[in-house]
Amino acid sequence: MPSYTENDLQNAISAVTGGQSVRKAAQLWGIPRATLHDRIQGAQTRLDAYERYQRLSRKDEESLVQWVLKQASLNVPISHQQLRSFVIHILAQGGDHKPLGKNWMKGFLQRHPEISTRKGKRMDSCRINGASADTIKGFFSQLQLPVVRAILPQNSYNMDESGIQEGQGSNGLVLGNSQIRIVIRKHPGSRSWTTIIECISADGRVISPLVIFKGECVQQQWFPDKFDKYRNWHFTASPNGWTTDKIGLHWLREVFIPETTPSKPSEPRLLILDGHGSHVADDFMLECFKNNIYLLFLPEHSSHVLQPLDVGVFSAVKASYRTSIMDLQLSSHSTPTNKIIFLEYYFKARAAGITKRNILAGWKATGIYPLNMSRPLLSKLLVSAKIPLQETPQIDTKQQEDLLKTPQRGSEIHQLFHDIIEPQQQDPTARQLFRKIRKGIDKKNMQLVKAEREIQQLKHQIEAYKPRKKQKVVHDPNKKFVNIKDVEKARQRLATHLARPPVASDAEFEALCHEWQLDS
Repeated sequence: MPSYTENDLQNAISAVTGGQSVRKAAQLWGIPRATLHDRIQGAQTRLDAYERYQRLSRKDEESLVQWVLKQASLNVPISHQQLRSFVIHILAQGGDHKPLGKNWMKGFLQRHPEISTRKGKRMDSCRINGASADTIKGFFSQLQLPVVRAILPQNSYNMDESGIQEGQGSNGLVLGNSQIRIVIRKHPGSRSWTTIIECISADGRVISPLVIFKGECVQQQWFPDKFDKYRNWHFTASPNGWTTDKIGLHWLREVFIPETTPSKPSEPRLLILDGHGSHVADDFMLECFKNNIYLLFLPEHSSHVLQPLDVGVFSAVKASYRTSIMDLQLSSHSTPTNKIIFLEYYFKARAAGITKRNILAGWKATGIYPLNMSRPLLSKLLVSAKIPLQETPQIDTKQQEDLLKTPQRGSEIHQLFHDIIEPQQQDPTARQLFRKIRKGIDKKNMQLVKAEREIQQLKHQIEAYKPRKKQKVVHDPNKKFVNIKDVEKARQRLATHLARPPVASDAEFEALCHEWQLDS
């Protein structure tokens, strides 16, 4: 890389224009004499010369740089994944569907040293220290008991609570001003805590989730207008959004036991879970005993090594959810992350993360099923807190091979100009005209991409700000949890109430208000 900058070169050119010799100006500004001479004679800059080989035009890249710096200054820094996604969208808008190269980010940062990569958070060290070799060996000695090994994989389950802040985005690598060491990342919207109880089987199945909202009771306005996809879900509320002894017991009775009943009622079930207070309550353990359910508690601070949900599922679910929430915040800082949006984005994240492949991978990685103690003993998390980075997925698309086609982006205009006009016949006026057309197309493509993102965010805002009448959801007194049928009944009651004609006193009051308005 040259030790001089473009500003140095421009200063040297100005000095020569002002009467200084080329040799003296080159020496003063630290620029090779031949380079300075060529530039004075009209040679292109290195960036201009290689621009035709770049996926984006210089104008587009400069716009991206300003966008990255602005987002960082707003405490909403851009991650590598988000920037790549934005670039892929811009290229696709211009008709370029080829995959973005794995080294594109490296080249982009080299071309724009004003931004650089900052590092995210590390894992809490106390969790690493909790999963020692002795602890793991003790846990596997329980798994090797004959009564446990006799339980079939389709009757073996892992249950855990996953807490999510409704507006919590992701950590990780972000982009910002290279002169600032620490980049603050602002998170959008609500800080309400919501807990989700999930449960998976060793043969790759998942049962219905239980969503625990923060509140006194479940309200119908927390749900979107169309909620059929949540019909098998269960909902409840607690003052802080956390699980309690009663909630844990009712989950066992109303969700786990009915949905995991073996084909042969005499077959035992295994439920692996952490030692949360609600799981060791007497009533909880007694209910398990009555239903032939064996409880196996994980050692403290070992879930990142021994819990299938934590190892294979929750990380994928939370990564998908947080990335979606941060993407929601990129184009609109005012979109509130309420319970409606939380349900929508968690539903998508759950579908992406809780797959049969991830479930089986979680059980295998912990060594619980198939039984293999060497798996957790060889885990790097026993000695290192490093979190493996996920590779950016490559997009397989067909390459357009037609030479002459309607140009969709500026680089195609540039190539078309050189293909149809011989270099010796290129008129300066025509060159300037094609340059302006190229600049205009690139600018419109960038504006169109931004507009599409803003339209999507405005749709979310309209849904979030839609006025909704409050209505408590009354559920079956014999059951603890609310389901979608209860929400439907609550909305029907509300609609009936709103459709009733006003009573005489209400009509008189409205008439009186009308008279006051006329008098005023």
